[in-house]
This record gives sequence, structure tokens and C-alpha cells, in this order.
Amino acid sequence: MGHFQLVHVTPPPLTPERIEAIKSDPHSSKSVRVNVKCRECGSEYKTYFGLERNEATENDRWKWAAEIEDESEFRCSCGKTVYPLKYMKTGLQGLLGKPVSEEEVEITPLYEGTALRRVREDFLDLINSNPKEEIVQKFIQKNPILLHMFSAKKIIEKPTIGTKYYADFAILDSRNDLILIEIERPNTRLMKKDGHRSQELIHAFDQVGDWKIRFEEHRISILDEIGVSPSEVNNVRGAVIAGREKGADASHLRALKMRRNDDLLVMTYDDIIGAMDTLITEIERR
Repeated sequence: MGHFQLVHVTPPPLTPERIEAIKSDPHSSKSVRVNVKCRECGSEYKTYFGLERNEATENDRWKWAAEIEDESEFRCSCGKTVYPLKYMKTGLQGLLGKPVSEEEVEITPLYEGTALRRVREDFLDLINSNPKEEIVQKFIQKNPILLHMFSAKKIIEKPTIGTKYYADFAILDSRNDLILIEIERPNTRLMKKDGHRSQELIHAFDQVGDWKIRFEEHRISILDEIGVSPSEVNNVRGAVIAGREKGADASHLRALKMRRNDDLLVMTYDDIIGAMDTLITEIERR
């Protein structure tokens, strides 16, 4: 017979970029709680970890996992249950961004339908007011769930692309592709009457193209600047979020989106609203 060895691997640090990615995942958790309990005497040890500390939880005798002493252990009153606590201290944060069975730990979902509907309605009101792209960028930065379709592992806000350029966001996705996102105004004209791309949209595409050229020329230094390891990145892609679909010729719009390739994704603000509608339906069916 063969044999195997189980080891505990400490999850990566909960960086600001990772926290933003967790917030963009509709299936993630905002906190996890574990209760170690002796079946014989009933002694218990309760610990939790989350995106934020919770005073009410701690008043109910749940200990913040990050404050567990390194070599401490839970030893029940009867002495039959002994459990090292270091694994909780270093491991619970790794569960925040993963779907977890409620049989394993007690989880608190990060999003519910009501909260998602509020984000969706506020975003729709915003883009209907034809704001500048900077205002849209800040709203998305505050509500990264609007980027859930990218399956982010990390979200970097306003990353520098060399010394000359800034993207609105960079996303390291689940395929280890780095996606550089350019945000244009909601009232950006997408196409001319003949179906060809508007000058505004061409400019946005050229901007992303310049980023990718600069990235290929200075890959290592740019990744170092934005806090991503070269080993984490397989490919670099671009995405442009711009314009509304109302009034656009349906066949021209389909052609515009079909012209995209693996290196450049074109999304309208209506695509984001539609994705939120689909997500809300999914969450409310749970």
C-alpha cells in the first residue's frame, strides 16, 4: 500500500488587491466562524475571521483569529480533546474567497439580493446621468461586485503602466490572465451610422493597445510596480467599457462585439446592468 502526507499550507496574505477581488465575487463570504467543541464535556473554543472585525461577534465570545497566539492550543476540561490553534490563525482567511459548505464552518454571505439590487439601481441612476469616466471609475471601485464577470483573484485600482500610462483597473483573473481595463463615459458614441467604430471608441482601443505594447517592453518592472508576480501571469488582455446600446443598430452592435478577440473585450454599460440582473436572479434563487 502507498502512503500520503497531509500538510498545512498558509494562504497568501489578505492584501487590499485580494480583498477587492473577494468583494467582486458574489459567492464569497464576509466572515467565517469555527467552533471547536469536545463531545464529552462540552468545552468549546470559538474563533472567527472576516473582511472586517465585528464587535458584536466578539462580545459573544468569538475570538479574532489573527490574535491567536502562535503555539496555543485548545484543551477541553476533561482532557480528551486537544487541538492546535495555529491552523485557525493562519488558515481561516483562505476560506473567505471560496465557496464553503455550511457543514464545515459557519459562513456569512457577503451579498444578498437586496444589497445587489441597491448597487444595480444606484449604478443605473449614475450612468443615466452621463457622468465623467472618473466618477464611474470611483463608483466601480467602491462596488467591485460590478466586475464579478471577470472572476478576479486580484483587483488593482489605477495601476501604472510604465511611467506614462494608467489603466482604470487591472484584474488578475482565475485563468491567470491580467486584464487591463479602460473605462469610457456612458454617453460615448460606439459606432457611426455605417456601423464602423466611432473615433472615441477607436481612441479607447488604441489606448489599450499602447498599454499592451508598453507592458511587453517592460513586463517585469510593471508587474513589480503593481504587486503581481511574473509567475502569476499567463497572458495580458485588454477590456474597454463604454457607451450605451439604446438607439444602436442591432446588427452593427452584434458585429462590434463579434469583432472582439481573446486579447480585447468590448463591453457596454448595458452589459454590466444585464450581468447584474442575471446575478441577482441567481442569488435570490439560493
